[in-house]
Amino acid sequence: KRAAAYCQYSIEETFGVAVLEAMACGAMPIVSNGGALPEITKGYSEIACNQEEYKKAYKKSFSLSPAQRREFSEHARKFDISIRREKLLKLLFN
Repeated sequence: KRAAAYCQYSIEETFGVAVLEAMACGAMPIVSNGGALPEITKGYSEIACNQEEYKKAYKKSFSLSPAQRREFSEHARKFDISIRREKLLKLLFN
């Protein structure tokens, strides 16, 4: 919970559980444009494609307010396993 940012630079990422766990703790996600990372973190992350963008995003993470960090956590809750299970069951049986 003390981390300002969580960096995940994957070429291909199928879901991104680790980045959601970091977001749940209030860390700003800094991700690559690979796989599902931009989709999972949409609107709540910095997408970085080179070293300069990584540095800029990392510096930004130290200036975020507690309210902004709570937004990361709230977004991560949308992917709670019980919510995903319920949606899947509705798709299968309704």
